[in-house]
Amino acid sequence: MVSGVIHAQDTTSADGLFAAAREAAYEQKNNTNAIRLAKKALAIAPAYTDVVVFTGRVYAWSKNYDSSLHYMQQAIAADHNNEDAYIAYSDLEMWNAHNEKALAVTEEGLSYVPASRELLIRKVKILAAMRRYLEAYTAVSALADGGGGNAEVRAMMVMLRDQSCRNKVSIKLDGMWFDTSRTAFSIANDDDARFAPQRFASVELVTATRIGPWVVRANVANRFKKPGLQYEMDLYPKLSKTFYMYLNAGYGDHLEVFPRWRAGTSLFANLPHAYEAEAGVRYLYYTNDIFFYTGYVGKYISKFLVGARTYLAPSGNKFSNTTGATIRYYFGGADDFVNLVVMKGLPIDDRRINVDLFNAGTSRFAELSAKCSIKKVNIISLNLSWLQNKLPYNRQVEQYQVGIGYTKRFL
Repeated sequence: MVSGVIHAQDTTSADGLFAAAREAAYEQKNNTNAIRLAKKALAIAPAYTDVVVFTGRVYAWSKNYDSSLHYMQQAIAADHNNEDAYIAYSDLEMWNAHNEKALAVTEEGLSYVPASRELLIRKVKILAAMRRYLEAYTAVSALADGGGGNAEVRAMMVMLRDQSCRNKVSIKLDGMWFDTSRTAFSIANDDDARFAPQRFASVELVTATRIGPWVVRANVANRFKKPGLQYEMDLYPKLSKTFYMYLNAGYGDHLEVFPRWRAGTSLFANLPHAYEAEAGVRYLYYTNDIFFYTGYVGKYISKFLVGARTYLAPSGNKFSNTTGATIRYYFGGADDFVNLVVMKGLPIDDRRINVDLFNAGTSRFAELSAKCSIKKVNIISLNLSWLQNKLPYNRQVEQYQVGIGYTKRFL
């Protein structure tokens, strides 16, 4: 059957043999026959560099790396402007975990074909694999600024953002106000403090470590006319080029203002085709243990990131459920975007919300936020949010929030 297909094609010219070789490799998955046909084409046209590169690729797929290397080097020696030859050669070295060699090949290719988007993408991936995150972030940012900002580039840029900074300091200030005018009857006097205006502030330090970014954070709040302080630590260990983790632990000194204890962990995955995903668990302790399980999936589409998240909390034989969606538009780098979040339920990871205050009701939440970077190292953030909670006994409370933040990145 295979030979019948071949005889139906032109196997007397180099072009015909090349077409038959590609069919054998891509459709029939027959690498041995593909190499045989490619060599017949090269016997007719030894300088046919497309066939030379193709032969090298098929040898690599067959794990015959020495022969593959021979053909890659032959193609580059024949034509230093052959972009595909450099791409195939760098792929070969990356597959063999020869990152230094792969980087050298990629940079040599860029010296001849500086506008090559595919070589730039490979350079970013190689630098990231070598944990040279700042260089990788600089390269992918330049690629996005130069019009190469498709979904794959956007996903890489966001992934490398925090890995690339040596240190980062942030401060955030938020104010919250409550509206109880839609309550069916007056809030009792002993509840007045619960719905008094609230203030929230946080200071955060991020520093790079060998295993991933380390975060130390202090949150200060005035809730129920009482001050409180919460200390937190986060760690984002990188497990591989696909997976990394989130680990969190926190302690609050005033039970009514913050949970006494909080902890969390998640596994993140940067998936093919610009997808990302997360699965994790959160723990809060006020006067009893509260566990939440969370899942998220998102996809980069051009300059947009769209995603969906859920929080599930065991409640007897059932699960209480929070579901939400987000859409983010990037108008520049990884820190230049407008973000909209809508949720049915409470955003459990939001420190500005006292989950214990609202967990008895049915909630709806929406937030509009924006970030803008200045020279990539100064970042301004703004956010507005609305939370509606229907409490028992026909009581309804709405919370309005406005916040501003500033981040200084040290590259």
